[in-house]
Amino acid sequence: MAAMNYTIRQMASYLELPFVHFDLLAHEKTSRVYECITRGRLQTDFVIDNSLQENAKKGNLTAIQQREKNKENNRIQDIKNHFWYE
Repeated sequence: MAAMNYTIRQMASYLELPFVHFDLLAHEKTSRVYECITRGRLQTDFVIDNSLQENAKKGNLTAIQQREKNKENNRIQDIKNHFWYE
């Protein structure tokens, strides 16, 4: 569900779990719920990035621009994470 960009509330509702408890686990970095949500979102990101890369290799200028934009955003996020979370 995370791979399909469902919200935490939607996932809790679908799984018939109390939102308050599910929300706590979804934001606790050591929980299995957090790990599964993160992994699901990463899987979708990988598929999209892989498709962009393939299109960029074929010379699609829009894909090249989007891929470069994504690379820069990831680089900036890595820098932020380094200073704020370590």
